[in-house]
Amino acid sequence: MAAESYNKNGLSTRKAFQEAQMYIAQFPYIPAGEGNVPSSLHSFRNPKGRFYGILDNRRDTLMLNQRFLKPIPSIGSRKQHVLNFVADAFSSLVRTLSGGSAAIKVKGTVFETIRAHKGWKNYKKAYSDHLSKVYEVFSTDFIQRNGRHKCINNIEQFMDKFFYDFMTYLKEVPITRSTFLLSQDPAISGLVIEISSDDHGHDLSKWRKWINTPAFSFYRFQAAKHGFLVDMNAPWRLIANLSSPKMLEFMAKYGIKNTGQLFSKFYLKAHEHDIEVLKLTMFEMYDDYYFVSPRYSKPVVSSTSSNIGAKETFNVKTETTIRNRSRITRDAYLGKYDDSYWLGLYARLRLIEGSAQEGEYAEQRLKGVLYRAEELHKYVDFSAAIDYINGYVKNENMIIP
Repeated sequence: MAAESYNKNGLSTRKAFQEAQMYIAQFPYIPAGEGNVPSSLHSFRNPKGRFYGILDNRRDTLMLNQRFLKPIPSIGSRKQHVLNFVADAFSSLVRTLSGGSAAIKVKGTVFETIRAHKGWKNYKKAYSDHLSKVYEVFSTDFIQRNGRHKCINNIEQFMDKFFYDFMTYLKEVPITRSTFLLSQDPAISGLVIEISSDDHGHDLSKWRKWINTPAFSFYRFQAAKHGFLVDMNAPWRLIANLSSPKMLEFMAKYGIKNTGQLFSKFYLKAHEHDIEVLKLTMFEMYDDYYFVSPRYSKPVVSSTSSNIGAKETFNVKTETTIRNRSRITRDAYLGKYDDSYWLGLYARLRLIEGSAQEGEYAEQRLKGVLYRAEELHKYVDFSAAIDYINGYVKNENMIIP
């Protein structure tokens, strides 16, 4: 590696780019004696690899079913989890590197005792935290400006302000879980294990500590033999290689023969659950808003007239009245908005999230999508309508390469 400097926060864009290029120049390479190594590198920075494990073969966003998680050898007292067959493969790799001639080859290096520092990331918690931040901006900032809160007296006005005025203000911030997950750590897939907490931005440190050692070649080879890819931008990150014959062996123990079966059995399609999550979220947001601020003030203007001699004079008086906001029960709320309402809202949200286009064309496109969705809802079912909206967004917009 040429110059010794760090690609980290604080560097100029030019310097950071130069550092990244010098680092990338080292990959892919085949160290001496590694000519027959299976494919062993992956990059989440590459558009083709960015959504690995997050999108299925149809490019639908996935959510891991948590009941298929399994603990793995971890650092510290807190157990990390990944998908069951990935856990088996990792445990096998740990055993290989800790015994026999393999242990001798990695002795005294960072690969001597590998354990999971990080496994599966809880996407439900991440999404909940995200929506909490969105709501905080909405309730403490947006609606406090220009007296907007005075126009929110019930849940209808609350939702109108949120989904129409506020969404225009937010623009590129995702609201649906399908879109939110595309911006998340690949660890949400349950296919990723990190054996260190090192900074992904310190390229020189990566090179010195992880790559510039004969043990890295052996580690990479063994990882591939056990069905893993090594992240070229974070050598301590292992990714289950779903195309590896060895990983397929581990999958077969759980009745999985290919990625199609894997995605259908171990994962859920996010778009199929988007609306039910939105329904619950909006009710909870309004209920919280009502609890914090059950009353609002409203100015009432009145005028009186009087005659003084031949002149009539007017007196204008403004008084502030305190009124109660309308509360609603969950059952009443769920009965208030039918499927057609949620279809229209969902179509609008997904189109906003999928494209920066606005104006007349965007409204025309929304009408076209919603018309087709309503037809499917009427003559097929609600799920078919949701599938159509999801399919339109992923095929017509540039969120997903």
